[in-house]
Amino acid sequence: MANETPDSNSYDRSAGVFQQALEEALARLDAVNAELRLAHEKAIDQEIINKEELRRIQYDAEKLAREHFHAEYQQLKETMREDLTVEILEKIIFHGVPAFIVKEALDIPDDMFSNLLRRMGFKSYDQGKPVRVAWDQQGRGGHIYFIREDVMLKFYWEFGGGEVLAVATVPDEANWEKETGLAVSERLTVLKQIGEWIANEQSKPCIYRIKDQFVEWEI
Repeated sequence: MANETPDSNSYDRSAGVFQQALEEALARLDAVNAELRLAHEKAIDQEIINKEELRRIQYDAEKLAREHFHAEYQQLKETMREDLTVEILEKIIFHGVPAFIVKEALDIPDDMFSNLLRRMGFKSYDQGKPVRVAWDQQGRGGHIYFIREDVMLKFYWEFGGGEVLAVATVPDEANWEKETGLAVSERLTVLKQIGEWIANEQSKPCIYRIKDQFVEWEI
C-alpha cells in the first residue's frame, strides 16, 4: 500500500483561514476592550460629575439655609428693636416729652417713626397730625392723655351720675393757651378728638358734649 502525505496546498489554506479567524477574533476582542475602557471612563466621569453636582447642591442648600437664617435673625432683631423703641417712646411721651423731640434725639427715620406711631395706636383725623388718646383710673377718677407728636396734654376726669358716664375738666377759652401751650383755634379740634376717641372706646353707645370747662360723656 502506498504512503499517504498531506497536501501542502490544503495545509496552507487551512493555516491561512485559522490565522485570519484568529486575527478577526483578536480584533473583536480589542474592540470590545476599547468599548469597555470607554464605558468605564464614561462611568468614572459621570461619577465625578454626580459627586460634583451633589456637592454643588449641598453647597447651595447650605447657602440658602444660612441666608434664610440670617434674614430671619435680622427680622427678629428689627422687631425687637422696634418693640423696645415703642416701649421707650411711650414712656418718654407719657412723661410729657413731645414725640418729635424724641424722634430727633434718637435720629429715627421718618418712615420708621410713622410705623412706630401706628404701633402705639396713633390715628389721623382729617389727614391731620397723628393723635392718640389714653386714660388711667385711680378710684372714681383719673387722667385723660391727649398725645400728638408735638404735644402731650393731661386732663382730670371723674365718673358722673345718672346718664352722665364721665366728666373731664378742661381749660376754657380764656385759659386754654396758657395751660396747654396750643392756640385757642385748636381747642375745639382737640376736644372733639378726645370726645370721639373715648366715646368709641365704650362698650355701650355713647355721645359726648363739649362745654365751657368740661367734656361730658353720656349713655
